[in-house]
Amino acid sequence: MNKYNYASHEASKELINAGIRIDTEIYWKFIDGEWVLRYGHKGISQELSIPAPSMAEAWRELPIEATDNNIKYRKMVTVGYLPSETIVGYYNCMETIVWLVSYHNYNSIDALCKLLIWTKRNNYKR
Repeated sequence: MNKYNYASHEASKELINAGIRIDTEIYWKFIDGEWVLRYGHKGISQELSIPAPSMAEAWRELPIEATDNNIKYRKMVTVGYLPSETIVGYYNCMETIVWLVSYHNYNSIDALCKLLIWTKRNNYKR
């Protein structure tokens, strides 16, 4: 299983700590003293099982747009803008691209997790 197809253990924990629990197919499970990616969570307590969202699972949780000072910003992800890095956030493109907020990370899902936490803290809803 490619670990970059899912949120890292750290990013997954940050979502839980922010009160965001996504129903996912893959979970981080504590098995034999370490956290590993596994399918499903049946039979494992929530303390020993943390959802590990994929790109699609995290993306669909985000609101399509965010408004600030009556300006609408759309969600966007760019891959390869910087070497080995993904940028996600909310942007407005009138004459130039203006970001309301953006997060950079080698693991694109970890960047999306940061953006999900930002939308929750700023009361943006899907």
